[in-house]
Amino acid sequence: MCLLPSDISPSPTGLIQYFPCELISEILILLDFRSVTFATLVCQRWYYASTHHAEIWERIEINSTDVYRPDIVRRVLERSGDQPLTLQIRLSVPDSEHEQPTMDYWALQHLMRDVVKGHLDRCYRLLIGAPQVAWPVIIEAVAGADFPILGGLYLQNIDAVARWQVQAFSSLDYDVVRPSELVFPLPKDRRVLLWEAHLQGVSLGDADYYVLKNLNIQNAMDPLVVDGRLEPRLFNHAKHLTIDGICVPALEVPSTPIELSPGILQHLVLSELVAMPDIDNDGDFVEHDCTGFFVALNTSSLLTLSIDAWELDGRIWYDLLHLLWGSTAPIFPCVYMLKLRRMDFADEEMALIAGFLNAFPALQTLCVEECSYDAWEDIIHVLELIPRLCSQLGRLIVDNSIVIFRDDPLPFRSSVIS
Repeated sequence: MCLLPSDISPSPTGLIQYFPCELISEILILLDFRSVTFATLVCQRWYYASTHHAEIWERIEINSTDVYRPDIVRRVLERSGDQPLTLQIRLSVPDSEHEQPTMDYWALQHLMRDVVKGHLDRCYRLLIGAPQVAWPVIIEAVAGADFPILGGLYLQNIDAVARWQVQAFSSLDYDVVRPSELVFPLPKDRRVLLWEAHLQGVSLGDADYYVLKNLNIQNAMDPLVVDGRLEPRLFNHAKHLTIDGICVPALEVPSTPIELSPGILQHLVLSELVAMPDIDNDGDFVEHDCTGFFVALNTSSLLTLSIDAWELDGRIWYDLLHLLWGSTAPIFPCVYMLKLRRMDFADEEMALIAGFLNAFPALQTLCVEECSYDAWEDIIHVLELIPRLCSQLGRLIVDNSIVIFRDDPLPFRSSVIS
C-alpha cells in the first residue's frame, strides 16, 4: 500500500526538472534539419524561465540517485527561492526479502543535514518513503528543524510493511533497528501547525499540537506505537483518526477515573486490529489486555465509529465487549453512526451484546457489512427484547438492505428496501 497521497505524487512529466534543456534541443533539432537557431533560442528561453521563476519549483522530488548528487539538489532547492515547498523524498528498498539494502549513509546524512535541512522551514508538505536502515539517518539529520509552516506529513517505513506481524517475536535484521525507535522529531518548545499526518512504520513523538484534522496510522507501526509507549495526546488531538492493522499496545488501566478534557476526536476508524502478542514465563503464546488502549481514547465527542475486521479469535474484540458491558456510563455518548464490517458476535452472550449497544445511546444509523447472518439477527433480537437500547436508532443498513424504523420501532423488520 502506498502511503503517499496520489493527488500530490508527481507524474513522470509533472516536474519541470524532468525536462532538461538538452533533451528539448535534440527534439527541436530533429524537427528542423536546416538550422539549430530556433532550437537554441527556445532552450535559452526555457532555461531562463526554469531558473528565474521560483513558483515552478514549489514541488520537488528527491530519489535514491540524488543522494550522490547533493550539489544538484542544492541548486534545485535554491531555485524555489522563499516559496513554500512540497518536498517528496523516495529512497529505494531491497528487491527481495533476502537482499540486504545498500546505501551510503554518509552521503545520505550529508544530503539531509547539509542540503535539505536548511529548507525545511519552507516545507508545508513533507513526504518521505524510505527503507528501515535509512530512517535513523534521516531522523538524526533533521533533528532540531522548526517546521514552522508544516501542515502535511507523510512518513512511510517501506521495510516494515511485510514484517509488522512478527516484530514482537524477532529482532529486525537491518542494523537491529526497531520501528519503536523511529520517532520523527517535531519541535516541543512551540505549538505545531500540523493538520494532517499519515504514519506507516514511523511514529511521532509527544508535541504541542494544534488540532490534527486527519491522523492515519497504518500497518507496520510497532506494537508500542509511539516512542516505546502509547501517547494518548497524539491520538486525542485528531478530529479524524484512522488506525489500520496495528498490534494494539498494552496499557495499565488506571485505578481512578481519568479526568478527560473536552474531546476533539469526532471520527474514528479502527481496522484490522490485533492484540499485542507476547510469550509468558512458561513459553506459551499470550495476548496482552487491550482494555487500556480503549480507555486512553477520549471518545466523549466522537460522532462516527467504524470497526472493521478485527482479530475475532483473539482477545481484542473480547476486551472491548467486556469493557462496554461493565461500564456504568456510555463510553460513546455522542456517536450517531456505527459501522461494523467483517465482525461477528459468535457465541457471545446476549448480555455482552446488550452492553455493547448500551454504549451508544445517541445512535441513529447502524451499518452492518459482510457480517454473518447471526450477527445482525442477534443485534435485532436484543433491540427487540430491550426497547430502551439505542432509542434514537433510525435505520439499520445490512449490506444492500436498509431496515427502516418508523415511529413504532417494533417490529424491526417492518420495512426492507433492497
